[in-house]
Amino acid sequence: MVAVQAGHVGTDEVEISVADNGPGIAQQNQARIFGSLFSTKPNSTGMGLSISLAIVRAHGGQIGYEPGQPRGACFRFRLPVNARGAA
Repeated sequence: MVAVQAGHVGTDEVEISVADNGPGIAQQNQARIFGSLFSTKPNSTGMGLSISLAIVRAHGGQIGYEPGQPRGACFRFRLPVNARGAA
């Protein structure tokens, strides 16, 4: 199962969350998941989350990970509503 939610955070930001009920990300890997070339999969380039981070930051936003409850993974990103917040 994958759940996607979107909504306003105050009047200045929107937040998108994408959660699943899979195995999640091992605690020892959580600090590195947005790093370039990091992957736990044998045939992966490890570029997806680092590219996502760069895109979100380029638009003045932030992205993060949190463990799903009771299992899985949840990624959230926030972007400013007004384009003037972009870097």
